[in-house]
Amino acid sequence: MVEEKHWPEGVPRGAESFRPNLPHHERLFNWEKRTQIINRGKTVKYDNIFISILPQSYWEISVVIKRGSGKASQRNEYKRKIKESFRLCKPDCLSPAAVAVTVLCQPDCLKVNALKHILATTINSLLQ
Repeated sequence: MVEEKHWPEGVPRGAESFRPNLPHHERLFNWEKRTQIINRGKTVKYDNIFISILPQSYWEISVVIKRGSGKASQRNEYKRKIKESFRLCKPDCLSPAAVAVTVLCQPDCLKVNALKHILATTINSLLQ
């Protein structure tokens, strides 16, 4: 016998995901624009992760994770954590920015709150 799923209050039954997704207009797909962000923006290194930030008039993020950073499930987990930290840092920032994140090898310990704090402080320091 199959157990019935438990849905949180306020969520319509049959909803696929409860996690807030990143809007399509905030995703950066253009490789040339990503290269501009890396070349012109400020780069910060955090635990085998390179984060390039360039202030602009709207939010954008691009995440690239190299194959050498673990199995596909681990890479997907890293990508989810990076996007979640980006989503959480937006209210703490003074102005929008474009963010390009590159993971070259497997991070030792990727924490959403630490990455959120690094993103927010770096974006705010660029504006001063």
